[in-house]
Amino acid sequence: SIIHKKDKGIRVLVTLGGGDVDNQTAKSLRALGSLAGVKAKVLVGSQNPHCAEIQQLAHSLGYETRIDEVDVAAGMQWADLAVCAGGSTCWEMAFMGLPNVILSLAENQIPIAESLEAAGCSIHAGWHETVTEADLTTAIENVLADDAERAKMSRLGCELVDGKGGDRVVAVLEGRNSARTTETTSSAERFA
Repeated sequence: SIIHKKDKGIRVLVTLGGGDVDNQTAKSLRALGSLAGVKAKVLVGSQNPHCAEIQQLAHSLGYETRIDEVDVAAGMQWADLAVCAGGSTCWEMAFMGLPNVILSLAENQIPIAESLEAAGCSIHAGWHETVTEADLTTAIENVLADDAERAKMSRLGCELVDGKGGDRVVAVLEGRNSARTTETTSSAERFA
């Protein structure tokens, strides 16, 4: 992610999943709304039960809403920071070099969020039910206030997810297959 100049405003992508039953998107928008100079793009699924409320809130704050966005990568390229859930999208953000503040919306997201925070490319704000708007505002503000830290988070994300994982898996599998072929041949020779 390219870190944009402050005179153009800080660009924040908000994406908390297609459904977001607990309406953490609205909480995130209200948290951003108290910060000056923020431009936000909000991705929301049409199946989100709070879609109309989110659109209205985003509009009142001057933020763009995208419903059922197909090109999520374009939003990631546009943004300086994301507020997101702790699912698989976090790995895509790491690959794109997009620093993010994560709200864990499901138990299985906690280890992902904690791992990405430990790697230095994300901030895990915490479990969505215990994170207040003020907590979220503080977490976002801290990242936005430090250009060098955002740049470091971006670099660390790119280093963590370099897009070559598939090649590494194939290499491991090919290595195992070679080892099995050798073992099978050796066993067959022993019994010949």
